[in-house]
Amino acid sequence: MSIPNPSPESETPLTPVAGAPSLDASAHNGEPDMSPGLRFLNLFVAPTELFEHLARVPARPMNWILPLLLNCIAIVAFTLISFSNPSVVQETRDLQSRQLDKLVSEGKITAEQRNQQVEAMEKFSSVVPLIGSIAGAVGMVLFAFITGAVVWLVANKALRVPIDFAKSMDISGVVGLISVPGTLVKLALVMLRGSINVGANLGIFFPDVPMGSPLATALAGCDFFILWTVALLALGVGTVTRRGFKTALPWFGGLWLGLMVLTIAWSAMTYSK
Repeated sequence: MSIPNPSPESETPLTPVAGAPSLDASAHNGEPDMSPGLRFLNLFVAPTELFEHLARVPARPMNWILPLLLNCIAIVAFTLISFSNPSVVQETRDLQSRQLDKLVSEGKITAEQRNQQVEAMEKFSSVVPLIGSIAGAVGMVLFAFITGAVVWLVANKALRVPIDFAKSMDISGVVGLISVPGTLVKLALVMLRGSINVGANLGIFFPDVPMGSPLATALAGCDFFILWTVALLALGVGTVTRRGFKTALPWFGGLWLGLMVLTIAWSAMTYSK
């Protein structure tokens, strides 16, 4: 991954507002938009050029609608194909059985209730992939708007550069394209390993670490595509606001680190061997 370091000093600052450069794309309304294919390519080979373009042109809904649509298609395909693998299905059933056995040992349910729940899960197992696909697509939509809100907050409140929410969705939407190859890579790993709990993260080097443990959670959080996304969000916001990559990175990196700490803490409280 190569993230160019834009130099905000080389850019002519826009009109200052309350000590910060304000964005004004009205003077560049005539600039043609990049094609979707070129935006996708530039995200990998020339991200700074892509974000400079976004800074000059008005926000366009298709900049986030198309990536969101592609992500929804990818997550639906991932779910349906993954659960066509017998190993993944068996892994899921084994996990559910262990959870039910734990409830029985804790006296929260009876053995008879446990068997009834197992029968119910087997009865509805055929619709699990469909339900998972719908849930994944809904999750992608929610995540897209949450990411856009985070971009808006960092730009407007942390970096003190006023940009509207549409421009925030521009940045987060384009960066969201990274999730498409990320989902495809995870699908390939799932099919190769026969486990849903694999990904392009440090956990792949430690297959014997118990699933759900704090260590497993920490390793899974160090995902290549997640870190790449964090870096690109910082680059995008730093470029569009003229604050620079190095100024924006601590904010996005700090948010990622804070989320990691909370997730690991939660796994530590809920994990049992």
